[in-house]
Amino acid sequence: MGYFMRTMRANSFMIIRKSNNINMPPQGRKRASRENDTPEDVKKNNERYAKQHLEAMVDLNFTIGDFWIDMHYGKDDRPATYEDAEARLTRFIRKLRAEWKRAGGELKYIATTECGERGGYHHHILLNAGIVSAERVMMIWGMRYCSNKLVYSEDLSTLADYIFKQSTIEAREERGREHKKRWRASKNLRKPEVEKEIVKAHTWRQIPQPPKGYYLDEDSIQRGTDWLGFPWMEYKLIKIQTPTKTKKRRGMIL
Repeated sequence: MGYFMRTMRANSFMIIRKSNNINMPPQGRKRASRENDTPEDVKKNNERYAKQHLEAMVDLNFTIGDFWIDMHYGKDDRPATYEDAEARLTRFIRKLRAEWKRAGGELKYIATTECGERGGYHHHILLNAGIVSAERVMMIWGMRYCSNKLVYSEDLSTLADYIFKQSTIEAREERGREHKKRWRASKNLRKPEVEKEIVKAHTWRQIPQPPKGYYLDEDSIQRGTDWLGFPWMEYKLIKIQTPTKTKKRRGMIL
């Protein structure tokens, strides 16, 4: 009898989940039906995994110096519906992709559309820098309101949290688009590696022991009980960073 361990790997961290293997219930006990899961349990599990996946995607594909751009509309040119706002964002991304291609690069992005308290739609987009300047990006947007912020190392996790916050089931239901995509991203983004294994041990350490080169984020530890009635635990291990030389970026289109 062992336990099941899932490891999601990004560049600077990995997220570990330990639980009883659902395909190997204890001897003499049949596998329980998924009907025992409540809708709230299913939603929480899906939300937690989606957030972890997004955070890993941001960490794998973006870095210090990339662009976080907020894009708003002028008072007389606001989209009337979510679909209209998304269509405008699609056209904007198409122009960005062409601009990156002309500069010899490849566009990478994660974007989300948000509806403010007064019903005004706006967008947030995370872009890979070093090919086209932020000023050029804002010029391509062409609307009245646009702002840029360079990404710092501590921002990546915060930005992932913000994007996810705007795309939770509750947020989408409030805007009448619960079945819409959480966010949109370019297809060329690296996906996090997910490893699954069965550990031949009766149980796991209640205080995880990080491997060499990592430290435990104690605030990330979560515990619960699965639909079979067995415990699970999740936590994040963060890679210990070593100083590296900064690489020079290519010339940018201004």
